[in-house]
Amino acid sequence: MVQGRVATEIGVGMGSMGERIMRWLALIAGITNLFLSPVIPASAQDANGTFPNRPIRIVTPIAPGGNMDLSVRVFAEKLARILGQPVVVDNRPGAGSVIGIQAVLSAPADGYTVLAMSNSFHLAPLLMKNRPIDPLKDFAGIGFINSVPMVLTVGSSKPDRTVQDLIARAKANPGTVSYASGGIASSTHVPAALFALDAGLDVIHVPYKGNAPAMGDLIAGRIDFAFNTITSSITYLNQGQLRALAVSTRIRSDALPNVPTLAESGLPNYDQSLYTGLVVLAGTPRAIVQRLHQALHEASASPEVVASIRRAGGAVIATQSPEEFDAFLAQSGARYDRLIRQTGLKVE
Repeated sequence: MVQGRVATEIGVGMGSMGERIMRWLALIAGITNLFLSPVIPASAQDANGTFPNRPIRIVTPIAPGGNMDLSVRVFAEKLARILGQPVVVDNRPGAGSVIGIQAVLSAPADGYTVLAMSNSFHLAPLLMKNRPIDPLKDFAGIGFINSVPMVLTVGSSKPDRTVQDLIARAKANPGTVSYASGGIASSTHVPAALFALDAGLDVIHVPYKGNAPAMGDLIAGRIDFAFNTITSSITYLNQGQLRALAVSTRIRSDALPNVPTLAESGLPNYDQSLYTGLVVLAGTPRAIVQRLHQALHEASASPEVVASIRRAGGAVIATQSPEEFDAFLAQSGARYDRLIRQTGLKVE
């Protein structure tokens, strides 16, 4: 009671000085509360509804100008409008996508650094010797950008008219029939290796430094068969330099409606396409992952995006949820694991 009375008397009896003291005490209390109040990290603020509040970077692990790069840029432009922030495409080519993947691994898990990935994403552990990764554990899926069918082709000088003709010739001549690719573990190598595995073939892989020289030897007849995108093959098919035996997806392509699928040609479980999708680092707040997915889903329904992807020979696939895309990646990864395990695929 004495302390309370003295304090009251000081406040009343000292007039303006008492008021100044009380104001100082209030100021000190305010400063103390400021420093003691919890600091909310940016990622938590973003998860609560302010994401995004700065530009987003999409790391594309290939050089500018390719089919994947062009598709990502089409989506990036649309995503920028939907999200209300710039979406910048950052090309980081080299080392079989490793340079681009490492750029994302070194960034915070906050949704502002996104990786554009394709089929070769599953082969990254073979390439990243210094810092091995598990694509399915270290990244979280957002959704598809597109899917592009591949076409199994032979040179016009080859006798094969159907997939079964090619299979029969390869089985009659084990270890002599060859196929070309743009490099070990490339997007044109894996579909051919899976085809040989599913068909039970003993064939020779001839890797080239890029698809252009591989296509040249295929046309010249020095190589027996190859898988390529329809867009890179269509001119040679129309000119009669190549012959299409099958497309790699379960559904026929609108660009080659008379060409059967590999599933129709005796390999019922074969389904392979060159797909592109977006992923972020595992640990990114789910609210941010969901926001990115919603924007991607909205962009995939845009008529201009659909038209642009179709002109490039692809199709837009709208995943219903990030979890659905994660499930697809797990299923696709299992096929690559089988390929690596059963063929001993290595990258030197």
